[in-house]
Amino acid sequence: MLVGFVQGHQRAAALSVKWLNDTEAVLATIRSLEFPAGEGYAWCAAEATAISAVRSVLVEERGHDCHAIRAAAYWKCGAIAHHENLDD
Repeated sequence: MLVGFVQGHQRAAALSVKWLNDTEAVLATIRSLEFPAGEGYAWCAAEATAISAVRSVLVEERGHDCHAIRAAAYWKCGAIAHHENLDD
């Protein structure tokens, strides 16, 4: 049996959800985002080719610390049972 409760939390962050269905739209959105000041952590998961491009944009174009990213490919177009962690 699972028992839980809901507790209210104050939060300063705003959340916006946007459904994107192709890699170029995802990359354009990442390029256009205004990141908050300070350090952050990026958790990313997608198809292998797409997630590699996402990680490149974050690190090479946006200057995000490569050690503060969890980028994982949970599937690969044309492959069976593919899983890959992308890191330096």
